[in-house]
Amino acid sequence: MKRHAYILITGLIALGGALLGAAVAAEPDDELVAARRLARSTVQIGGEFNTDYTFSLRDRDGGASGTVGRGDWALQQTNLRFYLDLGNGAQGRIKLDLSERSPREQAILEEALLIWRQICGGPFGIIFGKGEIPYGQDRTLGVIQSYHHNNGADSSEGVSIFNRGAPIWHPGEIDRVVMGGVSFDWRDILRLEVAVFQPDDYAERPRDWRRDGSGFESLAARLWWQTPLEGLVAELSGVRQYISDRQGQRAPGNRDAARNDEYAFSVGLDYRAPTLPLELFAEYEMGINWNFTTGYNTHTVSVGGLYQLTDKIELGAMAEWLRIDNRGAVADYNKFVAHGKYTWASGLYFIGEYGVEALNWGQVAHVFALRTGVAF
Repeated sequence: MKRHAYILITGLIALGGALLGAAVAAEPDDELVAARRLARSTVQIGGEFNTDYTFSLRDRDGGASGTVGRGDWALQQTNLRFYLDLGNGAQGRIKLDLSERSPREQAILEEALLIWRQICGGPFGIIFGKGEIPYGQDRTLGVIQSYHHNNGADSSEGVSIFNRGAPIWHPGEIDRVVMGGVSFDWRDILRLEVAVFQPDDYAERPRDWRRDGSGFESLAARLWWQTPLEGLVAELSGVRQYISDRQGQRAPGNRDAARNDEYAFSVGLDYRAPTLPLELFAEYEMGINWNFTTGYNTHTVSVGGLYQLTDKIELGAMAEWLRIDNRGAVADYNKFVAHGKYTWASGLYFIGEYGVEALNWGQVAHVFALRTGVAF
């Protein structure tokens, strides 16, 4: 798919050049105006590098007495980000995930998007490229991931620490997909985003996974509403993933289940206090026929908050409940995370977190997590 990634980046740069050329050519006799417009079209480069250490202590399986401990070091993230201001409200975004272990070019190219809001001063906009679909709030505090943060398998360590490393499937963030969409903005009060998408390696998949058609059968939509209460934003979103888009992913023990398209719906609130450095957020998600399995349904509730104690110190907490009903077999996961972060002026930061997670209101795991990194 090297050619696919090349086309995305080339198209982004070409469109940016066209927009810049139009800006300069609009007033060819006024070189000063043209120079100022060109100066406003800038490229910003950022990135992040960090490494994590997590230590978990959980109850033994099967009601046996005692606990099981495990510690892990991990190079969590190394990325480079490029932001291209194309003028007139258009921008380009490129993100390279240099920590990705896969040799596939699509995996390294995490994001390559053209975003143009309110085209020509109107309410409509477009988004095209590779990135994250418009679904959910995607909130997490830091090291210990929230259930929403990734679509599929997320517990305190990225997979269920109660299931010997096997994934627990549930709705969440869906990124690294190729998509095209439109947006509608109304008076800085409403924003509606709608997109169709497909996996970035769609063309490489076996023909029986793809059926017939364009490959963009999956659909996502999200509505943001700035409520009358200052600082309070409401979110409503949904996603439908066509079964052929991820037909190869099957949950353990469900290979004999009927297959179907999967659906998820999210409703959330985000409040930023106008007089305090405080943010509060909450979200409810429901998954229907998730993991493309008829009768595999999920419910997720999360609430949390962040408080900026000083310009360097951030404190936070988050509580979650996840229920998975796999054709009558019910499992409940509950998690609480306490978070602290210290950031130096150089961009160097340190995060410390403690999390406790319970399975079926009984078996308990404790997780201690540290992260050090630098953002620029």
